[in-house]
Amino acid sequence: INLGYNGNAPDLGCYESPGEHHDPLPDDTIPDVQPEGTHAVAIVTIPGAAEDKALLSHLRQNDSLWIVETDAMNVEIDYSSYEVIVLDSKPSSSAQGFAPLKGYDKPMLLLKPWLLKSGVWSWGTAVNTSDLSVTVTQPEHPLFRVLTISDGQLSLFSQCNTNAVTGISTWINTTGFDVLGNTGKDTTVIAEFPAGTNCNGTVLPQRLLMIGVSEYSTTYLTTQGKRLIENAILYLLGIEMPQGIEATQATQKTAVKYIDNGRLFIRIGDRLYDSTGRTIH
Repeated sequence: INLGYNGNAPDLGCYESPGEHHDPLPDDTIPDVQPEGTHAVAIVTIPGAAEDKALLSHLRQNDSLWIVETDAMNVEIDYSSYEVIVLDSKPSSSAQGFAPLKGYDKPMLLLKPWLLKSGVWSWGTAVNTSDLSVTVTQPEHPLFRVLTISDGQLSLFSQCNTNAVTGISTWINTTGFDVLGNTGKDTTVIAEFPAGTNCNGTVLPQRLLMIGVSEYSTTYLTTQGKRLIENAILYLLGIEMPQGIEATQATQKTAVKYIDNGRLFIRIGDRLYDSTGRTIH
C-alpha cells in the first residue's frame, strides 16, 4: 500500500517509528472544549474523587455525553451552559455549591438523598441502608430499559462498604412525585419529580430524578447500577433509549479503515482516529 516503514520489515506500532509519539490518553481524560454533537453534563462533586472513578469512566464511554466535574464547594459556578446537572453522592450535603442549585432551572439527577434532609433542602428525612438492591415499582418506565430486573429487584451494588442504597423515609410537604423504586423498609430510593412539583415550598421549574446511592459504595456499583444512572441522564436529555435487540444493534460500531494522502485513518461511529489511536475528530 506504499506506506514507508523502518528497518527490514513493516512496523508493529507507533513506537518503532521515528518522530513524535502520542501516548494513549487515560480513560478519565476529557476534552477542554465541548466536542461537537455532544450534550454537556455537569457532575457536581469533589473533582478527582476516587469514589467517582468507576462511574465517570462508564459515563465517558458514551460518545454523546460530555461529562464535566464541577466543584461542589464553589458557589460561583455558572451552570447555564449545561443541559443536565448531576448532584453527586460524594460531597457533604452541606457543601456550599449545592445550595444555589435548589430549584435551579435545569433538569437534575440527584444521587445524594441526604441533600434533602431537614436543615439543608428540607424535603424529607434521609436514611442509609446496607441494601444492595432496590425493588422496582414501575418496571415499564423508560429508566429501566435494557436493565435486568429479577423478581422485581434491580441490583445496584456488588457489595456494601458501610452504606449502599440510600433514600427518603418520610417526605416533608412534598407530593405529586412518582416512586419508581424503594427498599423493603418503604424507603423511596428512585423517584421522578415532574416540573411543577411542590417540594416543601420549592416549585420545580424542571424535572428532577433521584437515585439514592451512598458514596461509601459507589466503587462497587454494578454494571446495572451504572447503566441506570446513564439511563437517567439520557432520559433527562430527552434521548430515546432503545429496547431489547434494538439496544444491541444500536451499540454495535463497525471500524472502517481507509488511507488518505498516505495516512491511515480509522472511523468508529462518529469518531475519527489516526493510526496511533489519537482522536482526530
